[in-house]
Amino acid sequence: SALEEQGRKPNIRFKMPEARVLVVHDLIRGEVEVNTKELDDWVMIRPDGVPLYNFACVVDDIGMKITHVVRGEEHFLNGIKQRLLFEALGHECPLYAHIPLILNKEGKKLSKRDADTNMLDYRDKGFPPEAVFNYIALLGWGFSGDRDLFTRQEMVEVFQIQNIGKAGAKFDEEKLRWMCGEYVRRWSPKECLARSEAWLDAAVPADAWRTHEAWLTNIIACYQERVAILSEFAPKLGWLFADLPPMDEAAQKNLAKDPAAKSWLASYADLLATSNLPSSWPSDRSAADAAVALPTKKDAPEPVCTSDTPAKIEAATRAFTERIGVKFGNFVHPVRAALTGTDKGPGLFDVVFLLGKEACVRRLRAAAQ
Repeated sequence: SALEEQGRKPNIRFKMPEARVLVVHDLIRGEVEVNTKELDDWVMIRPDGVPLYNFACVVDDIGMKITHVVRGEEHFLNGIKQRLLFEALGHECPLYAHIPLILNKEGKKLSKRDADTNMLDYRDKGFPPEAVFNYIALLGWGFSGDRDLFTRQEMVEVFQIQNIGKAGAKFDEEKLRWMCGEYVRRWSPKECLARSEAWLDAAVPADAWRTHEAWLTNIIACYQERVAILSEFAPKLGWLFADLPPMDEAAQKNLAKDPAAKSWLASYADLLATSNLPSSWPSDRSAADAAVALPTKKDAPEPVCTSDTPAKIEAATRAFTERIGVKFGNFVHPVRAALTGTDKGPGLFDVVFLLGKEACVRRLRAAAQ
């Protein structure tokens, strides 16, 4: 032909039936009518002999005896083409389920501009895999009217693909983070520490892992209510390992608010110097950390411990503030600033217990000067 004389090589195409109305069943959409005149004669094999998607996947599905095909709704018309090819080849067509797309908050197709679209990115950032699985499963499907959290096994037992919704589900990273936090708080502090190790290695000295596991477990326990993903622990722990913590703006304001605060801090340092607080890292404090489980819970029984516990420290501190005539509420803010370099964190007397005697005295005296 003239085209061949020009050096153009032909594609091999599938000839679509003329004006044929197909009624196809999709596990998500139900019965759908499609007129074949709306579809072109699609390319099966390119001139270089390379098979294209619709031809190759039908051959693969036949060879692998595929019974169900689950994929995004943008492949629905490809499914029609593939059904006709199965028919032409004399093979039974698999059952198709074309699921809705995941959308952004505006209802448009989710892209990398809206959120990470690669599951490995969530893994590397410390999103608990159980929470990611749980959340993704809920996009377009509901486990129960009164529950958002469920195990993989629970989902397997109740899941029916026909129950997936027909409309696209909106991806909300804030809700995913909330769900991650719920999973983090379900773990024991020891498990939480173990699962956070990859993100903590840069923040925690190697010696602490070998000799202070109970101490690190207590530290993590104090922050379990305050994080959603595992990578959020490490930035919160720097104040524990610094010789003196850097002061943020809020801490500086709390230290400067009352001119008498520096004298309070100096006197409080003297009080703690005579206390029976645990030693500071890197000294051995294993007995105290094994005996006292943090965070301290209101009305919890007092643990049996040879060192001063957070409750004993608080009682001594309240007696101290009464003795020097300072309101307790005014006293705690500059003390927290001196000890942690910020105005946020665990309960103050958990902080004192975690830091131990030497570090507390050193920091209070440095701030008093």
